[in-house]
Amino acid sequence: MNMGKSSQVLGRYTQYLVSILIWVGLSSYLLSNIDQNWWQYRDDSIINLSGAKNFALSGTIGLSYGSRVEAFSSPLNIALPILVFKLNPHLDFKEYLDLFIPFTLFLLALVMTWTLRRFFVGSRLDGAKIILINLATYSLAASSWTTFGWLISGMENILCAVLLVALIGTTATGPDSKYSTAIVIGLLGIARIEFFVLLMPVIVLIALNQITEKKNRLKFLSVILAIWAMTHIGRFIYFGHFLPNTATALGKTLTISSGLYLLIQNLIVLTISIKPEGLRNRTRYLKFLLAFFFLLVCGSKAQEVDYAGIYKLVFLGSLIFAAGINLLLLSKSRTFIFHHLLAWLMILMPLNHYVLFGPARLSAFRIVVIFLIPIVLSGIILITQQYSRSYSRIFVLLFFIVLAISAILLSKIDYTRNLCCSIYPSDSKIRSVANDYFPNVGEAKPKVIVANPDIGKVSFTKEYVNLDLGLIGEPLLARIARSTPELVETYIVDYTSPDIFEVHGFWSCIYEPVLNSEKFKTNWGLRWRGQVSNEFNVPQQLQCPEKGVYTIWGKKISSKEDSLSVFLALGGAERIIQRVNSEIRECLQAGEENYRCEYVARAILRNRATLLEKNLLSDALDALRPSPSFEFDKLRISEPRGWQIKAQKEFSKLVR
Repeated sequence: MNMGKSSQVLGRYTQYLVSILIWVGLSSYLLSNIDQNWWQYRDDSIINLSGAKNFALSGTIGLSYGSRVEAFSSPLNIALPILVFKLNPHLDFKEYLDLFIPFTLFLLALVMTWTLRRFFVGSRLDGAKIILINLATYSLAASSWTTFGWLISGMENILCAVLLVALIGTTATGPDSKYSTAIVIGLLGIARIEFFVLLMPVIVLIALNQITEKKNRLKFLSVILAIWAMTHIGRFIYFGHFLPNTATALGKTLTISSGLYLLIQNLIVLTISIKPEGLRNRTRYLKFLLAFFFLLVCGSKAQEVDYAGIYKLVFLGSLIFAAGINLLLLSKSRTFIFHHLLAWLMILMPLNHYVLFGPARLSAFRIVVIFLIPIVLSGIILITQQYSRSYSRIFVLLFFIVLAISAILLSKIDYTRNLCCSIYPSDSKIRSVANDYFPNVGEAKPKVIVANPDIGKVSFTKEYVNLDLGLIGEPLLARIARSTPELVETYIVDYTSPDIFEVHGFWSCIYEPVLNSEKFKTNWGLRWRGQVSNEFNVPQQLQCPEKGVYTIWGKKISSKEDSLSVFLALGGAERIIQRVNSEIRECLQAGEENYRCEYVARAILRNRATLLEKNLLSDALDALRPSPSFEFDKLRISEPRGWQIKAQKEFSKLVR
């Protein structure tokens, strides 16, 4: 008896060990043969870390010291680094990511094996099946560079994959209270802010098919809602809005047709989950109506699409497949067991994501490929379970051979290439230009105002005041760009007036009005132009200013603004307030423009970190009060809760 138990324990440990060797060991070997600049230290993976470091150093979640910006789309993936950077605020992003990637691969290996053991332990050749399915799933994931490259990018992809696999595992057994499933779904809903809408049909399916008692259903739903409510109420209390800035920056909204699209899918899952006697003889008519209205809504969404080329084809394909799956569920649901239904809903999630939110930034299919691993895993589990009972082992072997061939073909289509965006050595080029400003001041020197579209590495150092031209980390500019794009030039040139302005490729076209404005040509000079990274101008934007080539522009700061910025960095409390009062009196006499005192506000902004440490920021801002742009400047510098909404209103008053 003891020998049997020892053998079982040994077998279990062997399965976990082999799984770790597959996911961590093979990944390490694979990545060692791929150019590090193609996958390591992606700039967008560092945006979360920059926000976490900012919280550890200044007590605010933002990208510049003392700023308040929701520059992330994954609350879960900002919470983890906040805990780490609170323990070590001076941790480098390379150290964090060098640990995060193998640790999360290790976690994925454990969850994969745990899930497979829930399905196969006790069956014939259970250990071999668990190892073989692990290897097959890894092979398919690793053969798709879009999947694997973003999986090990340091972004939230791998956390989502781990939780989706855990969701399959927690639903492996029969009906119970499902606390573990509720926690997994709750965390999935904050792994990406928009994921909660994709999870609704899954919640309905589990609540009605795996939880028999109403009391337990209520507990199940309460756990999920508690996690989501705490997260989003916390976001609202801190940032002052429910819609994340990432959605504003990308122009993402949910239309009425999108709401109906989601609602009908939930009703379809509800209908197929209710026992036929519960609906008496009305099931057939209800299913017909749901099918009719869903096809009607799909037609409406097809009319709305404004994507071009391959993205439009993918959208229409996703819509057609989503419609097909929903019709299949309506017509064949009685022949499906629970895990068949769950597998179909897993396939629906990426289709729904693309239909509702469109191509992802950085890489069009970066989000939808998150679901590849759980979809492949679900499919292999169901096929292995079904056919290993009724067919010989040769059939199962042939199935895995087909998977191997599929992996080879996939690697030829989705081949290894440079993932966006390393940006190196852009950060060092910007630093070399920034070092020319405010020389010989010492450690308390004013922070240079840097505007560029790749904000992760540049903001992580906390050396600058950052203006994100990519909009993710600049909520006010995002709102102006979406509502009144004709005012972007005025906002950048006359009001924020950054010391350094860097653009390249696509962004050169976006900010063409700025680059071509007479004020910009007069007050900014080209400081560096050249090749930095292939990703920065691919495909070449020959129609853009400077033909899309990477350029850094430096502002010629007036001696008055330079002198004031240095004075605020070094002066004592009384002298700082006196100097600001003096400068405001002088600038008020200098003209009629509403932005004539902006140079004083910029000097305060450059020294925000120093003034916060000296508890002088509020006094310095009070001294700005006579300025015609005071309300706008106060909001932009102090960045209180909901500041961007109020600042946009104040900006509109200034420019009308």
